[in-house]
Amino acid sequence: MFFNGIEEKNGIKCAKLNLDANLSISGQGTIQGMNYGLEGEGKSVGDLWVDLKTGLVVHSETETEMEMAMGITGQVEMTLPMNQKFKSIVSLLAPVK
Repeated sequence: MFFNGIEEKNGIKCAKLNLDANLSISGQGTIQGMNYGLEGEGKSVGDLWVDLKTGLVVHSETETEMEMAMGITGQVEMTLPMNQKFKSIVSLLAPVK
């Protein structure tokens, strides 16, 4: 995360931060008697505005893309490739007093 100056967002004086993060995911478990494993990598980029007084996130806009693979063993064996891409916008509805 990188500091990108002071801006007013939703009427609140904020620090603007730029996000550029690499992500990874992994895990394993059991579903209906079948074992599975999950692995993947991705990237998240966007901006966050943080209230200088309270430290709360006032607004954020991020885009994330993940490429993953899930392997299943048991009664059936298969590998499922997955690609997820999503945009997230979060905004504080009312100022904190």
